[in-house]
Amino acid sequence: MTILLAALTLAAPGDSLGLAEWLDLALANSPEAVRAGAMVLQADATFSESRASLLPRLSLSASTGRSWDPGSGDAPPSSEDGTTASLGLSLTADLLASGGSDWLSLRSADLGREQADLDAEDALLALEHDVASAFHAAVEAAWLVRAAETALDRSEAVLGRVEILAGLGGASTLDLMEARVQETGDRLALLRRRQDLDAAERELRAVAGVPSEERLVADTASVADPPSREAVAALEAMEGSNPALSAAGLAVARAELGVRMAESSWLPSLGAGLSWNWNGAFADLEDAGSDGVLGVSLTLSMPVFDGGLAASRTSSARASLLEAQAALTSLETRTAASLALGRDAMEYALDGLELAELQLEYASGNYELRLLGYGTGGTTLAGLLDAQSGLTEAEAALVSARIACLESELEYRTLVGLGPGV
Repeated sequence: MTILLAALTLAAPGDSLGLAEWLDLALANSPEAVRAGAMVLQADATFSESRASLLPRLSLSASTGRSWDPGSGDAPPSSEDGTTASLGLSLTADLLASGGSDWLSLRSADLGREQADLDAEDALLALEHDVASAFHAAVEAAWLVRAAETALDRSEAVLGRVEILAGLGGASTLDLMEARVQETGDRLALLRRRQDLDAAERELRAVAGVPSEERLVADTASVADPPSREAVAALEAMEGSNPALSAAGLAVARAELGVRMAESSWLPSLGAGLSWNWNGAFADLEDAGSDGVLGVSLTLSMPVFDGGLAASRTSSARASLLEAQAALTSLETRTAASLALGRDAMEYALDGLELAELQLEYASGNYELRLLGYGTGGTTLAGLLDAQSGLTEAEAALVSARIACLESELEYRTLVGLGPGV
């Protein structure tokens, strides 16, 4: 078993990358990473827009024109300069829009930024999960190829031994055919394992956003060991934050603000303004500072009839709140169930790993005994080949058990928002 585990950790030839490097490639190349960044930028822009609506607005206006009397009859045109100009400067501010709905909108936009950050974190966490899972699949495929190569080496050694015995009259034709069939079967199994490896590596490159022509593979030597039971217990006690669950909670808070904004649309709005205006001849423009007129205004407005628009918006906002609350409750239930299943899955995976190690130990010993017995005539070739097949299956089972431990740990870490352990 020790020899097998050492062989499985041999690095694959070519440009092999560890899990951390694959995650960096995915964050740099995957469209999911770009989408996550765009969500944050959009939420920031929405917040800036809501905040800008609360700030005072300053505007400047200017115009100029010329007029003259073209004259009539024998009267000549007027030569008086008729060029006029006007200047205006106004400062306006909404003191209270629809009973404070503008401030509620700003608070909602602020929560939207937090929600966007959490949604982006959840998207990146899902991307990291997919990359890590694809990495584990590629590693498993590479280890199974190595195990298949080892099995083929054993079959070739047995076939060579039977051929020598057959030449000396110590093995029958049937024995020779059985050994050849076993060798052919292991050769075909190796071809299938290599095909599976090629498909797993292509999938890994696709998930990480790496072009298919790039010959990048998983570094099997950098794979972490399966977690111990102590590490599993510590992981279960670790408190993480599921970003999807936190984002769903913020969605409920924003929906509640949406109801309050819809209900306040019937409340009055209050605005204030300060203006300065000047009109006169263009030649007197230099005296505009002393001849301008200042004005102050205070505006109060309140809707009287809107055709049922406010009532419709309120009903829609309340429906959105119910939907957000139901989504949060459903997600909380599913997350709690998934966490419980995830804890059990890690324990089952460790049990399976221990069982696979015992099975391999038994299969290795049985094969060694059968091999010695065949050399001394105490075991038939059929018995030796059965033991060889059992050893091959046990080696493959150990590979799958190790990956199952890593996958169960990955699933649980993702649920609590910790990301892959690298």
